[in-house]
Amino acid sequence: MERLAYKVPEGATLLNISTRLLWRLIHDGEIKTIRLGRCVRVPAEEIDRILSTAAAGEGHSRWRLAVGLTPAVEAAQEQLEVRRR
Repeated sequence: MERLAYKVPEGATLLNISTRLLWRLIHDGEIKTIRLGRCVRVPAEEIDRILSTAAAGEGHSRWRLAVGLTPAVEAAQEQLEVRRR
């Protein structure tokens, strides 16, 4: 079964950014989340959007610089594509 959302630390790992930066982006409204009571989840669609936007050189400058196309980010992109199939 495909994962639809990730915990914030998992999302930060997939994006190759710190958990603190991801929380800041969430707080600033740059990344949409799902709230289930006190639990916060980052939808897989948001992870995909951020990775594809960063790869295209678009998006907010703060996360465009933070989300570089490192081998870890490329592996996360491939992993998300495999899960979608």
